[in-house]
Amino acid sequence: MRSNSESPNPVSANRLPLSALLVIALAGCSSWRLHSHWSAGGGPPSLILPVAQDSPQSHFDPPVELDFDTSVSRARSHLAAAERLAAVGDPACVDEFYVASVVSWSAYQQACALSESRGPSGASELELHRRCLARLIHEGHALGRLDPAAGLTIVKAGKSRMVPCRFHGFAWQPEDFQEWLVVGSYSHRSISRSITSPGVGVPLVIVHNSSPSEQASDFLLSASSFGATAVLQPDGSALDLYNPLCETACCLGSEKFPLARDLTASVVYGLHAHAQSSLEGFLRPGDPHDAAKLYFLEPYQPGKIPLVLVHGLLSNPDTWADIYNELLAHPELMERYQVWAFRYSTGAPFVRSASELRSFLNRVQTRFDPDGCNGALRSTVLVGHSMGGLISRLMVSSSGEEVWDSIANLPLERVATNEPTRATLAERLYFDPSPLVQRVVFIATPHRGSGLAGRAIGKVAETLITQNDPAYEQLKQDNVGGFKESVTRRLPTSIDLLNPEEPFLGTIQRLRFSRRVHLHSIIGTGVPPLMPGGSDGVVTVESAHLEGVESEAQVAATHTGILRDPQTVEELIRILRIHAYLPVAQSTEVLPTVQTRAADAAVQIAAPAAPPAD
Repeated sequence: MRSNSESPNPVSANRLPLSALLVIALAGCSSWRLHSHWSAGGGPPSLILPVAQDSPQSHFDPPVELDFDTSVSRARSHLAAAERLAAVGDPACVDEFYVASVVSWSAYQQACALSESRGPSGASELELHRRCLARLIHEGHALGRLDPAAGLTIVKAGKSRMVPCRFHGFAWQPEDFQEWLVVGSYSHRSISRSITSPGVGVPLVIVHNSSPSEQASDFLLSASSFGATAVLQPDGSALDLYNPLCETACCLGSEKFPLARDLTASVVYGLHAHAQSSLEGFLRPGDPHDAAKLYFLEPYQPGKIPLVLVHGLLSNPDTWADIYNELLAHPELMERYQVWAFRYSTGAPFVRSASELRSFLNRVQTRFDPDGCNGALRSTVLVGHSMGGLISRLMVSSSGEEVWDSIANLPLERVATNEPTRATLAERLYFDPSPLVQRVVFIATPHRGSGLAGRAIGKVAETLITQNDPAYEQLKQDNVGGFKESVTRRLPTSIDLLNPEEPFLGTIQRLRFSRRVHLHSIIGTGVPPLMPGGSDGVVTVESAHLEGVESEAQVAATHTGILRDPQTVEELIRILRIHAYLPVAQSTEVLPTVQTRAADAAVQIAAPAAPPAD
């Protein structure tokens, strides 16, 4: 945690306990890391394996010349020798683990061939092979013998040779494979289930640490984690790495085998190792450490449709972890979409956060599609939870003069200020729909505010927000009477927009949507409201309802629980399949909470000839 001296707007110590209580009481959009566990696999065993009676011979005895019993014994002997060398830090352990991996695979194949006549199924031999390969990768990486760009260095009789690494299905480049972590045990409170499948190979988590220039130009996080499965060829000629998101099988020699996959491990590792703070971005929105950022979970891929996730109040992109994990289980969707996330300070003025997202989308177009020819980029989907839905709404709306007139009493050109400030005001308060966005999904979005903000807790919460905007203060001093009374203290924040009586909220409701954009709503009904109609505990059904959407699904979930509800995932997947022109799976169960306002129109959307003009 940063000390107060590092921040220009410190929050007094007596505020912090109260603010923590407020976050819990608001039950807003925050995702709490109350339980997180990550333990890498591939490490040394608790006990050193004993050396078998038939000690290993040459490093490269051809496994095809060994019978089944000899292969198993030889593999165990090489593994035992490797563990003894690893225990004293001898790099020669890598050579022994390599031979143990090759010989143990031969034993597995022989066990499968003998399954009918002698009984063994090969399960124990396959597990032995996995252990050998996991230890080879762990020690090879730790001892500097594993270079993804060059390969795995194996030494025999003082001479080294390189076993090349080959990559299948990744958007990442070989040099991006910087840290190799064998998947062990893990769990996280935000993740409902682990998505895995059995097969050959060793699941890994790969970590890429981005340089500052990469982060700025390629929209990557400082550290990105992604999954891989490592497979050693039967003759040891190559170490293959497969992307488990798009690869389900691998070729070993002339045979094809199902691939062992773990799609969840990299998600949990990212949550565990790189936790994000929700509270600081709310209390200290001017802190440069919590600056807004649009980031990609993988390098940009021109043919894929961007799916941009926008979190809500008192939250951060981690809140999308469970939905993202569930999307990974649908390879047909992951082939069509690339997932991005927008992080912003939820205590900042609302128009600033919306302007920052609009600016990032413009930068993406300038960086990756300056000629405007990428149809996938111009089919971007925004999914906004709670306050993130209101920000997404401004991405597909026209401001006209409505937004400016809602805060000012004089035209922008008559405001007494310098030109940079005037340009900033124009950028934030005058805008057109983004040409990139074609569909928006609103999840638990308070289009008409929330009564919670009108209560005492909402008023106390907004007093905790520490803003520091000298330019705006100077602007008010230089233009006495030039701005509406409702914004004389500050521009509307996210908390302000929860208040149904906030004038700026009415302004947002009056803005016109782009004609080319398709809209959908997912609404929570998990908490009985004081008045009839339904609620998620924060947002009522009446507030979340939006006229003109193509579908509205009501889910019996709370405001935060809606992001982990299976019905939310099912509805989102249905919408994404329609948008990607994929067949919509027919559920065996009819969900009574799902209402399609234009069922016939939804079918027509599945394959439009062309998007309508703006």
